[in-house]
Amino acid sequence: MTSNSTQPPLQSSVLGELPFEIAARIFSYINQRECLTCMAVCRAWYSTVPQYSRDVWANINITREFLTLLQRLAHAATDLSFHRHDMGPDVIELLDSCPRLTRFSFKHADYDNRLVKPFADPPKTDEFIHLKRLSVEIHDNDLEKQLIPVLQKSPNLEQLVCHLPDCFDVDDAFHRTTAISADSIALWCPKLVSLELISLYRDSSDEPDTVQLHPIKTSAMSPGLRSLTATETESLGPDTIGPFLLRNADTLETISLTKYSLNTINDWSSMFSKVEFPNLRTLELYAIGINDAATNRLLAHCPALESLYIYTAENPPMIHLAQALENLTQLKTIELQSVQIAQEDFDAIIASKSKLERAEFRDVIPVTDTLLQRLPLLQSLKQLHISFSEIRQDHTDAGLHQFVEMLSRSKLQILHLEGLQNLRSDAIQALANLPCLEWIILCGPEGSSLKCDGPSLVRMIDNCESLKWAKLSDLELTGTDMDLLAYLKQEVKTCKDIRNMPMVGGVCLMK
Repeated sequence: MTSNSTQPPLQSSVLGELPFEIAARIFSYINQRECLTCMAVCRAWYSTVPQYSRDVWANINITREFLTLLQRLAHAATDLSFHRHDMGPDVIELLDSCPRLTRFSFKHADYDNRLVKPFADPPKTDEFIHLKRLSVEIHDNDLEKQLIPVLQKSPNLEQLVCHLPDCFDVDDAFHRTTAISADSIALWCPKLVSLELISLYRDSSDEPDTVQLHPIKTSAMSPGLRSLTATETESLGPDTIGPFLLRNADTLETISLTKYSLNTINDWSSMFSKVEFPNLRTLELYAIGINDAATNRLLAHCPALESLYIYTAENPPMIHLAQALENLTQLKTIELQSVQIAQEDFDAIIASKSKLERAEFRDVIPVTDTLLQRLPLLQSLKQLHISFSEIRQDHTDAGLHQFVEMLSRSKLQILHLEGLQNLRSDAIQALANLPCLEWIILCGPEGSSLKCDGPSLVRMIDNCESLKWAKLSDLELTGTDMDLLAYLKQEVKTCKDIRNMPMVGGVCLMK
């Protein structure tokens, strides 16, 4: 058998007698560490093994000790990831050696105040022609030597995730960052559809081991951002984020703005009062300073909006949504937390949102019997999350029972009742009659407990045929002296797994 390949065979081995395709097939069954072991066999294998193992090195996750060796393998890499690493000349040289690179992410070795310049030596490559996904941390205010040189050479970039520092101390200029110009981004990266400007300094325990870059669906619309996510900080506010919103108002489909620190005070009302988003599908405003009039004008100029999330951290303002909601005929998801709305605004949600599939109301309006009887009128509703007052209960037990019975005529799949103090046996048993219920979450008030009858709870879990998963938190069972976990393990017959879940709190059951 002979090979038509021009690749040189392995020397000093029986593999040297095999065609290139057969040797490459053999090496496709080993992992990266085993491949490195093979390269250490002899000089001949060190030089030729990389040619037989290109598929093995299509995705490279770099660790510090392998940089020099992996530089020979970079020509095959399409996905390059640095985790807890310092960017130096050796890394830049490796980056220059990746002609097929489509995704590059970089995460620093630490979060201290030591001066770190990721791109101290600019890349020599003329263009990263294949680069579409880029995630990088910036620890210095000198963007000219860090991010900008890469952006200038990435004409096909589609997604940029940029972790930027915030200023904790007004006298500490190191933590200040220069804003990236919206016009410059559009010039360097005309195909960019997703931009994330996220604060770097947050609890590292919440960080994943690797940066996740999710695919973005592009469309035939005119050039411009489809998704903009930003963490509001001292240096990232209306003056710096606003130009991106204004420039891309016609193409944006997702806007997510989150306030990083309660000490940061910015008013977005003026900026949002002068812009329209005709194609916006998702709007997320978490603790962003915007007044009632600007909120209503913003919503009135988002006719395609499907998902609305508004959360206020403290001193919840009164927002009148009734008029704005009349125009949101496509709304499928609404999530309001710590936002005061009037009864007529809630009635407007019920009356006009026939397409609403997911609703979450947390610390929004007193949960009365009248409100509970209105919610089941949303017949398309699939997910419902209600937060009851932990200070006082504004509903009656009979009203809650009637609410659950009315839900039996709905298509509800997920039900989350939070802050309840008491759940009567008849209401618990009525939950078993929900024909589409798959997930249920029952949580007592913070620092207290939800009282419910143990035998009734067991019957509900066993008799609800559609139920797949349940989470029970801060429950005080009546009718038994056993604790919640032990009682459920002993009495429930239809669950394959019942366990304490410290990470999510409470007891979880899987059927």
